[in-house]
Amino acid sequence: MRKGIYTKKNVWDEAAAIKIYRGGELLDPGVNYFVLMLDQLGLPTHYSCEGHPDGFYVTFNASYEQALQLKRAGYFSIEIEGEDYWSMRQHFRHKDAPREKVDGMRWAAAAWDKAFGPLRFEDIVESQ
Repeated sequence: MRKGIYTKKNVWDEAAAIKIYRGGELLDPGVNYFVLMLDQLGLPTHYSCEGHPDGFYVTFNASYEQALQLKRAGYFSIEIEGEDYWSMRQHFRHKDAPREKVDGMRWAAAAWDKAFGPLRFEDIVESQ
């Protein structure tokens, strides 16, 4: 094990511990933070998966300017899927390095907290 590669738990872990349902389906815990933050930003999500063969992804609606803001926060590629319809992907082979993937998600969540403000967990609990 390489010293210093694993970070301490953060807001991503807190969100991953919540059971979140969309359309009657339980979300993969690894996408919870990002789906909830996109909701908080007023950007509706459609599909998400933390274990897609090519890595994590979430699809959502946003304007071009909003998609650029997400891209500037780092950690994900943002790809256009259609008019005002985007996908956010993290291309990381988690099968080969699952703990590093978790660190990447924690770092991304910390960057999003800095860029967009904290996730309001009290709103989430009330809406579930």
